[in-house]
Amino acid sequence: MKPYRIPLVLVVATLAILVGSLGGCPPTDDNNNNTGDNLSTLPVTKTSIPVRFDGSLKVGDNVIVFGTGALTGVSYVVPATTLTAATAVPGTPRSVGFAVAGKKILVFDPNAQLSILDTQLAVLGSVPFPKVLIALDTLPSGENNDRLSPVIADGKLAITRNTVADVGNALKVVNVTDLVPTITPLNNLPRGLSVGGQQVAINATDQKVITYAADSFFIYDLTAPTADPREISLASKDGIQGPFAYGNEYILYVAKTTTGNMRLLSLTDGSETPVVLSKNPGNRDRELAVRDGELAYFLSRNAFDQYASTAVSPDIVYRAAFGSLPGTTLTEGGVAGADPTTNTPPWAGYGDDVAIPSSGGYVFTSGHGAIDANAEFLQVSTGGTFQRFADGTGYLAASDVDAGAALVAFKIGTGETTTLGYIVVP
Repeated sequence: MKPYRIPLVLVVATLAILVGSLGGCPPTDDNNNNTGDNLSTLPVTKTSIPVRFDGSLKVGDNVIVFGTGALTGVSYVVPATTLTAATAVPGTPRSVGFAVAGKKILVFDPNAQLSILDTQLAVLGSVPFPKVLIALDTLPSGENNDRLSPVIADGKLAITRNTVADVGNALKVVNVTDLVPTITPLNNLPRGLSVGGQQVAINATDQKVITYAADSFFIYDLTAPTADPREISLASKDGIQGPFAYGNEYILYVAKTTTGNMRLLSLTDGSETPVVLSKNPGNRDRELAVRDGELAYFLSRNAFDQYASTAVSPDIVYRAAFGSLPGTTLTEGGVAGADPTTNTPPWAGYGDDVAIPSSGGYVFTSGHGAIDANAEFLQVSTGGTFQRFADGTGYLAASDVDAGAALVAFKIGTGETTTLGYIVVP
């Protein structure tokens, strides 16, 4: 089917960042002074810009976008500028369920129609979209299920989940490279299968769209957008529980088994047989990441692979596992079989959100949602022991880390009072 063009919503307003200084987190290291602890020297910028603790936070091409309200409100900042506040996206888009493609923000309005905001343009104006993109499922209620967003982006491409009865195609690719974006419908899944309620991923580098249904992965090749997707059935190989992450022609996913559930599937080796990873089992409710030749996920083997803080109950962090593709050698955070509170340093290698910059060489972990400043810390590994970040007499507490090419953003603060922090990776 021939791609067709749609108008672009152009909105630009003054953008600014207020770089401030938050008070130090409660002392949480083994000696309350960071002396001798394993700390990262990457430069952290802390701002006083409010970020909703349960809203989405996403990083594009030198732009950070985040939810600001309980149900509505999205704002953005451009770290390269030196101004005074974040810029609100006009209208009332949801604080979750949006995407960032390059320097453009894609949001669904209350009528489930797509709007695109170009953060670079200096002319304010808007043109309504035709009603061609409609959210397939209920919009995510919070960042914990944001992987089911009706729009997902990577690079300058996005994939939308649509209501077939209204628009005919469950999946459509939006290319925002040009001033006027193009939309390319993808063929529906075979045998009447539906993507409803299932995760969808897009990768601009590999030109792939991935989803799953009925224990099969379906792989769309965007260089041949009118072709049916390739199907890889795993029904006889413990199926697909989900979630999954895709990158570098590999799918990292959770299988339907309670033991070796962390699997890695190569799309190029010809076997169509997943490999059971050496660090197992993993936690199916936490984030997975595959990017720039690196993979990461969280373990769930025993009581020592997780820590539930009593200070801000019931926050839980998990031991990370990570390594390079093809995943034959993996490393785990912390000390296996040891109480994370007594490790030196404590909680090193624990988290429940993970991000890998596409510039490579770093794996970041953090907490998730409301911040437990006694256990949820921003951490980074370059292949070995995880390092934390000094913050006063303790460590920098953070949640919901996300990464672009060389920009990493996260929420900082305590409990449900969170603001924006970020790192420009050298």
